[in-house]
Amino acid sequence: MSPITSENSVRVAICAIFKNEKPYILEWLSHHRMIGITDFYIADNISSDGTSELLNSLHHDGLITRLSWPTLPGIKPQLPAYEKMAELAKNDGVEWALFIDADEFITLNEDLKSIQAALEKIIKNDTEIGGITINWATYGSSNIIMNPEHSVLDNFEFRFKKDSNINRHYKSLLKLDAFVSTGNTPHEFRIKSSHKYINTIGQEHISPLSGMSESVTWENIKINHYMIKSKSEYVSKKMKKGRASSSANLDLSYFYAHDINAEYSPINKSWIHLMEYHQENLRNKYDIKDSNFTRYPSLYYTPNNHHIGNIDSIQNHNKNLIEINGWALSEGGEKPNCFRVLINECIEIEVKNIKFKPRPDVLNKIDLCNDELCGFTLLCDINVETEISSLTIYHGSNYIIASGSINFSFAK
Repeated sequence: MSPITSENSVRVAICAIFKNEKPYILEWLSHHRMIGITDFYIADNISSDGTSELLNSLHHDGLITRLSWPTLPGIKPQLPAYEKMAELAKNDGVEWALFIDADEFITLNEDLKSIQAALEKIIKNDTEIGGITINWATYGSSNIIMNPEHSVLDNFEFRFKKDSNINRHYKSLLKLDAFVSTGNTPHEFRIKSSHKYINTIGQEHISPLSGMSESVTWENIKINHYMIKSKSEYVSKKMKKGRASSSANLDLSYFYAHDINAEYSPINKSWIHLMEYHQENLRNKYDIKDSNFTRYPSLYYTPNNHHIGNIDSIQNHNKNLIEINGWALSEGGEKPNCFRVLINECIEIEVKNIKFKPRPDVLNKIDLCNDELCGFTLLCDINVETEISSLTIYHGSNYIIASGSINFSFAK
């Protein structure tokens, strides 16, 4: 596969393991193609949200190399997957490989146009360099509760301060000729004794490596790490998955500990716009909801059709209050326990009152329904002066996740 940038004299790959990352894959892929990544090796840890099918389509069209990589009893999948992908990449003629996750985005200094240019600047023709450590720049939630479009780079703009302890973590860019094996964590690797590990300004690390540097170096390259994203995404995705490298469970205390938004550091908007252009080209071909999965055999996709509903009417009571009527069913065919309402896909408005009412028509026509009281009337405070173009109701059994959604677009 060719990268979007033309500076591809050196083949640089990303090796990663994914599980249920479908909403983020095309943005992640577009961004890294733009910085010059030439090859992608992705171990599919067997996903039910459409990730497996999307990766399979990308694999068949030559954009990535997908490996089916189920979790085996008693074995965490990440490090063995890294070993295999390093072997494949080396056999394919790849010279350097990054080992990162789906929530990590390699970012370059603005004077560097590609990962190849960054490599040239850092290694300065030193043939003894076998590994480069790249520190995290860790981002919080930017106080975003829900992220309906699942955009990462454009939405999350606040991060930890540079010298925060968490940013001492690094990931590795390895020269595959020097690769020996994975280390004790996904952060560091064992390389040949004839080679050395350096940071992004050329300073040598003293062995053995621990996965954390003594200080944080962001010169030339850093890794933007969007480890929690929005609160709803953290609860519905990260908490359910846990970690690929350990058996530790995640709960909301982990979210609050990592929701630090101390510094404003957005991605350049011109880069965002170009990335979104390339992402949209991929989305038009590969992300056409369920119909895309007919191109190649369905693997593990489980459609989420257990949260459904409809908005029947919206009425203005006055300039500050609207009434929304409709029906909704949560998983199991019950009426929802909670509702959240967003206008224009980004502004949450307060639900002042919820009233449930009988909907015998839904009970008779919808097989899933087993609760006649699934009709609702919501009174919402709309104390904003913004013109409303769309309204979305999130509903479900949990206020944070609210995993069902009903969309309503206003005629122009």
